[in-house]
Amino acid sequence: MLAKQEIVSILVTFAVGFMAGGYLYLTQFSKLVSPDDVATIEEVQVFSIVSEAYGGCRQNCPSFQVKNDGTYRYSYVPALGADRTFLEGTLPRNLQRELGSAITSRALAPQTNLTNPDNCLSFTDGNDIRYTVTLEGRDYELDSCGTSVDFNSTAWITLAKLWNYFQTIQ
Repeated sequence: MLAKQEIVSILVTFAVGFMAGGYLYLTQFSKLVSPDDVATIEEVQVFSIVSEAYGGCRQNCPSFQVKNDGTYRYSYVPALGADRTFLEGTLPRNLQRELGSAITSRALAPQTNLTNPDNCLSFTDGNDIRYTVTLEGRDYELDSCGTSVDFNSTAWITLAKLWNYFQTIQ
């Protein structure tokens, strides 16, 4: 027969073991069985591109956002007086690879210096393009009318391919 003190010791040991096991299950084992796939802020900000046209298109200017996983959201007005349309999807793999190799800190940094242009397309009812590229937690602002963009650079040409792609899916 067990003494009263031994029964209390067994119950306390069981309670502590149960709580320790529950804690380990919730903090360690459950992540192995069902990993947490919600992106952290750092993961979301690894790479994204936000772009907008401005100028002669006035309130009907198109814009887009491309995220790290290649998904996009494209906004445009299909015809004068029509409602704004939103398209969502995933960029083709070849365009994603091209972006990954052409859009680097080294390629973007020199093109973010502010300038005072004498002549821009938007000055004469044309359209200019503005990009905000987030790369490794840092934002790079490129503007066809306002920063020292190299229009012949691989980075700028690759960014222009995004606009060409969106024109084909309208």
